[in-house]
Amino acid sequence: METEVAKWRATVHTIWRQELPKVANAIVVFVETVRSNYQLSSKVGSVLFKLLHTRLDSDELFACCKGLMEKKKNLARKVEDIAVERDELTKVVADLEA
Repeated sequence: METEVAKWRATVHTIWRQELPKVANAIVVFVETVRSNYQLSSKVGSVLFKLLHTRLDSDELFACCKGLMEKKKNLARKVEDIAVERDELTKVVADLEA
């Protein structure tokens, strides 16, 4: 019985020596994968943050552009009104000279 236990112990010891490097390598690979995943998640988060800011900047620029287009229309109307008023004043001046 004792020899059988010794054989089993020797077998377990041999298996343990063979499997220990595999387990250690698997742990190292797991840790590297987790670290890589964390770095990738960090990079993705950074890209999403930049994208959000770009989107907000784009929205702000769009709103600014829309405001400038409205100002341009208002100025065009004012120029037309001034041209009409100038024509009317030209007629008044011509009438007064006559």
